[in-house]
Amino acid sequence: MQSNRLFYIGLGCLFSTLCWTITTWAAPSKPEDITFELLKPIKLADGTDKKSFTKAEIQTLRDQSILLWKGIQDKGAELTNDKKEKKHVRTCKEYDDALEQGYFPNTMAAIADAAWFKYPCGTLNLLEQAVKPKRSFLPPSEELFNPKLLPLALFPIMTDFEQAYGYNIENETYQDRVDKGLLKVIKPERKSSPFDIAYTDDGMEQRLTQVVRTDFNGDGLADVLLYEATYAIGGSHRFYDLIILTRKSADSKFVIIFKEGSTDSEFH
Repeated sequence: MQSNRLFYIGLGCLFSTLCWTITTWAAPSKPEDITFELLKPIKLADGTDKKSFTKAEIQTLRDQSILLWKGIQDKGAELTNDKKEKKHVRTCKEYDDALEQGYFPNTMAAIADAAWFKYPCGTLNLLEQAVKPKRSFLPPSEELFNPKLLPLALFPIMTDFEQAYGYNIENETYQDRVDKGLLKVIKPERKSSPFDIAYTDDGMEQRLTQVVRTDFNGDGLADVLLYEATYAIGGSHRFYDLIILTRKSADSKFVIIFKEGSTDSEFH
């Protein structure tokens, strides 16, 4: 009798252990959270500069009002659709939803206001799909903007130049253009740092600012997000874009895997 009791007790323990093991295997694993450290902060209307946040916080940040201009709290931007209906947006969620619904800035003032949403909202959207990199071939910050590593196609006017004149720039870098005296490296007006640089060529100035390093497309390699500001020298033409570069090996040039508005990006 005693032996039977011990047998059933042992059988019960074995069954409990087996159930716990199966439950553990079947339970969905919680995705690992990531902390992002931005070199260019996201400025909120409440005066907060968000430089450090986790992936889990992104949705909360998308619901907060974005700071426009300097010292203007919670101003927002007015967008219009083809039916002349207007929508006022203050947060990234409102801004992104409005764009998906066909709203756009249709006056110079609205375009200027909406430009302030491009960096914070675009950055948050890209970081939503980011994962921790397993390996990195990116150079240190002081070498990031080495003109030998930057593909010439990254410069804003070069794509049009290639199409217009049939000049193949596939294998050329910024350094090739610098050596010919056709591209100049200039210092930004603000205090120079290893995190940004400016180039000028043919009346156009391009400024690149390092934002954050992470794996944006899930291939295991570290990528770098850049904020690009493009100016027509002496004019009012300005564009602001987000660019993602990666490096496939320790001796290779950068590869463009994302440029806002480009149809050649690896992902959108």
